[in-house]
Amino acid sequence: MSSEEKARSSVDAARDTALPVLPTVNPDAQKSAPEPPSFHPAVYIATWITLSSSTIVFNKYILDTAKFPTDFPIFLTTWHLIFATVMTQFLARFTTILDSRKKVPMTGRVYLRAIVPIGIFFSMSLICGNQAYLYLSVAFIQMLKATMPVAVLLTTWGLGVAPVNLKTLGNVSFIVIGVVIASMGEIQFVMIGFLFQCAGIVFEAIRLVMVQRLLSGADFKMDPLVSLYYYAPACAVINGVILLFTELPVMTMADVDRVGLFTLLANASVAFLLNVSVVFLIGKTSSLVLTLSGVLKDILLVFASMFLFKDPVTPLQAFGYAIALGGLVYYKLGGEKLKEYLGQGSMKWQELGHTRPVLRKLMIFTAVVMSMFFILGSLGPRYAPDSTNQVYNGIGKLIGDKASRWELTSTATMFETGTARIEIDEYTEVPKSTNPYVKLLVRLYKFLARRTDAPFNKTVLRRLMMSKTNLAVSLSKIVATAANKHSAKTHEGKTIVIVGTVTDDNRMLEVPKLSIAALRFTASARARVEKSGGECLTIDEVATRFPTGSNTLLLRGPKNSREAFKHFGFGPHSHKKPYVESKGRKFERARGRRRSRGFKV
Repeated sequence: MSSEEKARSSVDAARDTALPVLPTVNPDAQKSAPEPPSFHPAVYIATWITLSSSTIVFNKYILDTAKFPTDFPIFLTTWHLIFATVMTQFLARFTTILDSRKKVPMTGRVYLRAIVPIGIFFSMSLICGNQAYLYLSVAFIQMLKATMPVAVLLTTWGLGVAPVNLKTLGNVSFIVIGVVIASMGEIQFVMIGFLFQCAGIVFEAIRLVMVQRLLSGADFKMDPLVSLYYYAPACAVINGVILLFTELPVMTMADVDRVGLFTLLANASVAFLLNVSVVFLIGKTSSLVLTLSGVLKDILLVFASMFLFKDPVTPLQAFGYAIALGGLVYYKLGGEKLKEYLGQGSMKWQELGHTRPVLRKLMIFTAVVMSMFFILGSLGPRYAPDSTNQVYNGIGKLIGDKASRWELTSTATMFETGTARIEIDEYTEVPKSTNPYVKLLVRLYKFLARRTDAPFNKTVLRRLMMSKTNLAVSLSKIVATAANKHSAKTHEGKTIVIVGTVTDDNRMLEVPKLSIAALRFTASARARVEKSGGECLTIDEVATRFPTGSNTLLLRGPKNSREAFKHFGFGPHSHKKPYVESKGRKFERARGRRRSRGFKV
């Protein structure tokens, strides 16, 4: 091969200017865009826990404590969904938070065949969940919610989404055992509330499985806020139809005003912000952090319900709930992952001891103090109730909250009945009487006073508490007050209610026909009332016949006739007798006017 053949041409070829040219970037001028400022993951975790707990406590407050004349859980659910619909539509049109919805191939056919059926079960789970707050404590509801993984697992097997796996069933059995133990220790167990909560769990499990079955494709993966964007309108319509035939006919604007428009707006805002916080929590951390944060949130909610709503939690419940939470964590993470995280946590703990020994000792001390506080708080009311009441009353005064769990007072309530103004001020929650029937009546009228907000029930409750002040009332006193010639027509057909004893008066020759309800009747008084064609009722029968006290007349014996009232007054010139052991000249101790007493004034 000649040298001419080996020579290569190094001349630059001419380029056609009509051909497309890729854009060039000057590497010297290119700068990396700075990352937007972000908060620490702990901020997102704390925000989500706060909003989630606040939503549950807020709903409990509105449905059980905010003095609805009647209960409207469906209205509250519908209001949340309407507010969520408006807010998601606003965010979709004016912000970029919901831009991921454009990647979802949502059509009318998919919406009707997938979103609407899922929305039906979503609505039912919300309604049943809110109904449970009317009967059960927040702490017990959170314990029951721990069975959600079990319900989802059984539903996937029942609908054929996943094959039966006995090993997985063994893993979740600890959750069931723990919840059963916690249910056995529940003091305020109400069967209808338990059934509502179980129904809500079942509906929620079916909804989750339907999402897995109908929207399992990669194109239909949606974050919680986008899901709310699609589900909220359908659920609002479904709940609105149910509301139209159940609560709306008996609901008035006065019922809404009693709670307050601002309160309802704040409640819906907190519920909506919870869905927003979930998106940021998953985006900034992971689903594992969400699971562990949920366990921590449930524990904090149990403590919050103990102090805010005075929900009793027994040691047996705490033991069962601990088993359920342990089983839940083991089921979510698995044995291998759990060992791995425990190993990493042990290394971090040892490293903390070397780098920050003071902080580690402070954490240990805080954990010990909190554990002792919880143990003593659980055992104290049973073995030392008086000392426990003093301690927690002091804590309640320090934090400005008179509704701690063991505090034995309730807030003052003023109301009027007829022309008399009555004040219920800090009555004790423990009745003075040791009679088991009276204690049952106290529990009954606590429930009625809270649910109906009727002055009659509050008055009966106070008199049941302070039973020693309720002196006996004779038939002649009843007739003179309620059945004389001036008041007989006014009180005709009313039932006379006396929280005390009704006695006979043989000076009265004839007893008119009366309907009397009392704690006790003497034998002769009962015989004379029944002989005249009247009826003698018990106080619990009054609760079933007149739950709000309508068509009743509440009477009582002389209020200030006890011996103690003779010796206490406003000081000088009150004409109160000195409360001394003995009276007379030979028992005098102080110097005074008599010559034998030292000097004369």
